[in-house]
Amino acid sequence: MAGGQRLSGIVRQSDTLARIGGDEFVLLISDLDDKAEDVARTVANKCLEAFNVPFLVSGTACQLGISIGIAIGDGYSSADSLLQAADQAMYRVKKTGSSGSATICL
Repeated sequence: MAGGQRLSGIVRQSDTLARIGGDEFVLLISDLDDKAEDVARTVANKCLEAFNVPFLVSGTACQLGISIGIAIGDGYSSADSLLQAADQAMYRVKKTGSSGSATICL
């Protein structure tokens, strides 16, 4: 819950943030131009910074990692293909064992 609150503080009103699994969220960023990848990386970096601050759980500071998968569509990409690409990118980061982001362009 606290992680979702931190993420919701980063997104714009025109963006859509949704929890799709136990600890998985999807963020749909709209109104992007030819600098979509730069915007996505900027948002990812803000998410990483937000999770650098420990969470307090029963008075104990807990540090959580975050793995971010970014999918950039070509204007013709389906929602399923974008979600699948973002999932692949996220698992690429998870395999490193540290927080970060990875991008797949369709």
